[in-house]
Formats: sequence, structure tokens, C-alpha cells
Amino acid sequence: MEATLKEFERLTMNIADFEGEKMKMNKLNKEQKEEIETLRKKLQEASVDNLGNKTPPNSSARSKEQSMRNEFRKMLQEVREDYQKQLKEGNDRNDELDQVIKQMKREKDMMAYHTCNIGTQTSIY
Repeated sequence: MEATLKEFERLTMNIADFEGEKMKMNKLNKEQKEEIETLRKKLQEASVDNLGNKTPPNSSARSKEQSMRNEFRKMLQEVREDYQKQLKEGNDRNDELDQVIKQMKREKDMMAYHTCNIGTQTSIY
């Protein structure tokens, strides 16, 4: 019995360690995804800046090109913000569902544990 309890404690500690490690890795993953997204934004802005790099013949063409470039940047920024918002909402929803599933598993395991222990315990009274 004592060996079983030690094994159970060891497994419980391993699970706790793995959960902690998983949380660290998820945080690192999230930070890296944010960094990648920042770099993508910079790359898109640089590519927009390089659009039509040839110098137009007159100043009115330059001003039209600049205004079109600015409008394009605004549209690109709006699309990017909408996409990021939808992506974040989806990730948040998935995280919430994962937490609900974990909680349900814990409750199921505790019910199974209590059911098993109730049948095997001897009543004092």
C-alpha cells in the first residue's frame, strides 16, 4: 500500500511539473507568435512602401500615388486588425473550452475516486 501511495505521489508531482512546463511553453509560443506577427506587419509595410518605386514624371502623379498608397495602407491595417481580432477571439474560445474540458475531467476523476473510496472505506460510526 505504501509503495502505491509513493507511486501515486510521484505521478502527481510529474503531472504538476508537466502542467507547469506546458504553461511555460504555451506562454513562450504565444510570445513568439506575437513577434512573428509584428515582423509580418513590418514586412508588409516595407513591401507597400516599395510599391511603384519608379519616380512619376510630375508632382500631381506623385501626390496621387502617395494618397493611393496611404489608402492602401489603411485598408491593409483594417484587414489585419480584423484578422487579429478574429484570431484572438478564436484562441480565447479554444482556451476557455480547454479549461472546461479539464475541469470536467477533474470532476469525473474525483467522482470515480470518491465512488471507489466510499465502497472500500469502513465506517467508524
